Amino acid sequence: MKLLVFSHKICWKSTYSPTGWATDGGFAMHMDAIASKFEEVKIITAVEARRASGEVFFRAKNMSFEPLKEWVDPSNALRVKLVAPFWLLRYSFTFIRLILRYDAVHIPLPSHIGLIGFVISLFLRKKIFVRHCGNWLVPTTFTEKLIKWMMIKTGGGKRVYFATGGASTPPSNENNTIDWIFSSSMWENELQHKPEIRNLEADRPIKLIHVARQEIEKGAIVVIEALPDLLKKYPQLHLTVVGVGLALPLLQKRVNELKLDAHVHFTGKFNHDGVLNSLSKSDIFCYPTTASEGFPKVVLEAMSLGLPIITNPISILANLIPDTGSGLLMEESTSACFSSKLEIILSDAELYNTFSKNGMKHAPKYTLEGWANTIYSALNKSWNIG
Repeated sequence: MKLLVFSHKICWKSTYSPTGWATDGGFAMHMDAIASKFEEVKIITAVEARRASGEVFFRAKNMSFEPLKEWVDPSNALRVKLVAPFWLLRYSFTFIRLILRYDAVHIPLPSHIGLIGFVISLFLRKKIFVRHCGNWLVPTTFTEKLIKWMMIKTGGGKRVYFATGGASTPPSNENNTIDWIFSSSMWENELQHKPEIRNLEADRPIKLIHVARQEIEKGAIVVIEALPDLLKKYPQLHLTVVGVGLALPLLQKRVNELKLDAHVHFTGKFNHDGVLNSLSKSDIFCYPTTASEGFPKVVLEAMSLGLPIITNPISILANLIPDTGSGLLMEESTSACFSSKLEIILSDAELYNTFSKNGMKHAPKYTLEGWANTIYSALNKSWNIG
């Protein structure tokens, strides 16, 4: 079976990639995993020039790309709205031609390009596999609310829909054909060589780490502003902040204002291997996010390497952390609350050890292979792939 994909990520050409294409985040790994289940995969993607820093390669040999050259940064909502009608006129024939040519269509959402592909695919009555990658439970924008409504109203039969995340109840009471799906960036072979169980040692620095697209909602500022008081009791604390984003200058300024330059290190953006390397050198993963999360993959990466987690009860994290016993949830996203949770872990070596062991025990349940098998099973049931 041949699969067409409407990318929700901007991609770019890379001389280092085995396919000649790269992006950032977990999308490339997800597409590699899905491609293992299909004869051919073509990805429709917006394209722009990017530097090699932090890029993740597409590797599947049965994958090709349809680049769309005239697009604008999806984060600029106003420009997208102004350009979209003209852009759609330019590419509508291409979309229709490819949708008709391929056996099925995969659409990760939310996405401006994906929403267009979703509507056309519904109109053409194609086999559709939609994966909602945002916070399904708390849609915030009009587009997110529209997408959720469309999925609830049209899901079922040969239209297979997943919401990324998890809860004790199904994603929708109105449409029980929509299922939860976890998210992952870990291959089974990456988990074969587990690190030793972690222990805190009093005679060495305690290394905290925060990894995310650096926006205020991701919570690095909460950790930074907790440090001055924490350092009075734990002078060996050190924080590594991995990632770039609009909030990075503000974070750097705040570190300077609080005279924390000796205790906070900004690394910039890393690819998957770079993130894992940074996590492996750290002790506790600090993620006081208030952002609209689906299933943040970096939490699983940290768990797989034995880092206890401190985070907020956002989306799947509200269940994942207590169910796996891999860390602590904050009652409120404040520096005082973060400090209290960190002190609980730092003052109890046995608890730290337990969180570390539990994280490494449960992370292998969420591999990319398992993710792809879960999806393929649902598709095969609806589409009879064979």
